[in-house]
This record gives sequence, C-alpha cells and structure tokens, in this order.
Amino acid sequence: MKSIFFKFALPVFALIIAITTSLAFAPNVSEEAPIDVYYKDKDTDECICVTIDDSFIPNCNVINTGPVCTIFVFGQGAAFLFADANCTLHLRKP
Repeated sequence: MKSIFFKFALPVFALIIAITTSLAFAPNVSEEAPIDVYYKDKDTDECICVTIDDSFIPNCNVINTGPVCTIFVFGQGAAFLFADANCTLHLRKP
C-alpha cells in the first residue's frame, strides 16, 4: 500500500503543487506601453495626469476626428481625455 502511494500519488501531488506555484507567481506583463493622459478635474478645474495602459483607450489619438475618448474617474464620472498638460488637445477615436 505504501509503495503504491509513493510511486504514483506523491509524484502527482508534487507536480500539481509545482504547476500551481508557477502560475501563482507568473508576472502580469502587458504588451501595451503605459501612456500619460490628462483629464480636467470637475471640482478644481485642474488638469490631472494619469498613466494608463494603452489597451484601456485603444486607437485614441490627437489626429483622429471621431468622438472624444473618455475614462471613468471615481467621484467624477466620465471625463474627457487630453494629450497635453494644459488640457487643450482632446484624444479622439477614429
């Protein structure tokens, strides 16, 4: 009985632990580069910089002519995104 356990069950258990451990500590790497965007605070009218992953705002660019890109800001709702620190150049979708 002990030999069956040590020959089969113990290696299977060790393999399960090894796989679980390797997945638990895998880095969460995004292929998208983080970018700096700005939004205007509704209370203070100040232009605030946030760094976000490009996947949150795909295809948002200054040269596009479509609708303005927005982001949800807690406590403020949807806010327009800007490309510059003066909050004058809107980021737009294609």
